[in-house]
Amino acid sequence: RATSRVLRQLNGKRVLITGTSGFLGKVVLEKLIRTVPDIGGVYLLIRANRKHADARSRFLEEVATSSVFDRMREHDSEAFESFLSDKIHCITGEVTEPSFGIGQQAFQKLAGDLDAVINSAASVNFQEALDQALKINTLCLNNIAELARLNSQLAVLQVSTCYVNGMNSGQVTESIIQPAKKSVPRSEHGYYEVEDLIATLQSKIDEEQTRSEGRALEKRLVELGLREARRYGWSDTYTFTKWMGEQLLLKALKGRSLTIVRPSIIESALEEPAAGWIEGVKVADAIILAYAREKVSLFPGNRSGVIDVIPVDLVANSIILALAEALAEPNGQRIYQCCSGSSNPVTIGEFIDHLLAEAKAN
Repeated sequence: RATSRVLRQLNGKRVLITGTSGFLGKVVLEKLIRTVPDIGGVYLLIRANRKHADARSRFLEEVATSSVFDRMREHDSEAFESFLSDKIHCITGEVTEPSFGIGQQAFQKLAGDLDAVINSAASVNFQEALDQALKINTLCLNNIAELARLNSQLAVLQVSTCYVNGMNSGQVTESIIQPAKKSVPRSEHGYYEVEDLIATLQSKIDEEQTRSEGRALEKRLVELGLREARRYGWSDTYTFTKWMGEQLLLKALKGRSLTIVRPSIIESALEEPAAGWIEGVKVADAIILAYAREKVSLFPGNRSGVIDVIPVDLVANSIILALAEALAEPNGQRIYQCCSGSSNPVTIGEFIDHLLAEAKAN
C-alpha cells in the first residue's frame, strides 16, 4: 500500500465530489472510502429535498444506505461508520446556484479547504428541457471555475461524455471536439467561444416561456433542445450541453489544472464493489426492459456494429487515477476517453448473445 503512487498523492488530500446521489458518484465515493482510508476528507455537495432538510440527513438516508457499500459493511462496518463520521463532510447546497447557494463567505472558505474537485453532477436525460440541461450541464461549471479562481492550487476533474463528439464521424481523439454542423467561433487557445451561443439559446428559452406554461412549456423546451442540438451537430440535448460545459471550463481554467474524463455508456460493475452491481435503470437497460416487457419487438442494428459500454468501476478507477495525476503534476490540461470500442470492443451481436444466454440461464 505504501508504495502506491496513487495513494501517496491522495493521502491527506481533501476532495469535493458533486453528484454522489448518482450511479457513478456512489461508485467513486465507495472506492475512495474503501481504498484510500488516509484521505484527508471527502466533501459532498448535496441539495436538500422534501424529505431531508439538510445534506447530512439526506446522505445518511439515501446514499450511505445504498447496496454499493455492502462489501465494506460486511468486511469492517466499524471502519466504515468511523470514516462516515470523521471524514465525510456534507454541504447543503445546489451546484447550479451561485456560490452553490451557501453564501459567498462559506463558498470562499470551502475553496480554501479543498485540494481537488470531482464534478460528476449532470442531467443524463437525453431529452431534458433545454433550460434545465443548460443549467446542470453547462452553466453550473461557472461555479466550479469560481472555486478554482479562489484557490489557484485546486485540481479540477470534470466528468463529461465520449459523445460530446456528436455527429462527427471517424477516429475520435482525446482533444477538443469541433461542432459537426453549424460553426462556433474558436479561440486561438483551442476551445470554442460559446458565450454568444449560450445567450442565443437563453433568449430562445425566454421566448418559449412567454408563449406557454406548465406541461406545454416543458414539451416545447424539450423540442427546442433537440432542435438546437441537431442544428449544431449533436443528436441530443445532453451531449450538446456537455460539450458547451467543456468549452466553458477549458476557457476559465486556461493554463490551470483541468482534467476532462469522457466515459462512453456506463453500465454495471465488472468487479467492484461486486461483479454486476448496478442501481437504477441505465442507458441500455431501458431498451432491454422494453423488450422484456414486449413494448418493442425488434431493434434495427448491425450485429457487427460496436456498442461502447464501459463498466462503472473502470470509470471510477479512471477518475481516481486521473485525479492522482492532476495532484502530482498540476497545471496541465488533459482529456481522457474512458471507453473500450477500439481496444476491447463488444459488438451488438455479442451483446445480444450474452443477454439471451443470461436470460435463459436465470
